[in-house]
Amino acid sequence: MNTVRINQPVQILRLGQLCAQIGLSRSSIYNKIKRGSPYFDETFPNPFKLGASAIGWDAGQVEAW
Repeated sequence: MNTVRINQPVQILRLGQLCAQIGLSRSSIYNKIKRGSPYFDETFPNPFKLGASAIGWDAGQVEAW
C-alpha cells in the first residue's frame, strides 16, 4: 500500500543508518534487494541514487516494509 505524504520532507537513510534501524547486515540488505525477501510478502524497498557513488533509502518505505 502506498500512502501519499503531502508537504512532508523525505527522510533519507544511508546504509549505516539502515543497518542499525532494521538490524540486518549490509550483505543481507543487498541480497533482499537482489532477490526479494522470502520471509515477507513485500519486497525490500529499492535504494535511489543521491550522487555519483551514494545511495539512500526512503525512511517511510523502509518503515512500511
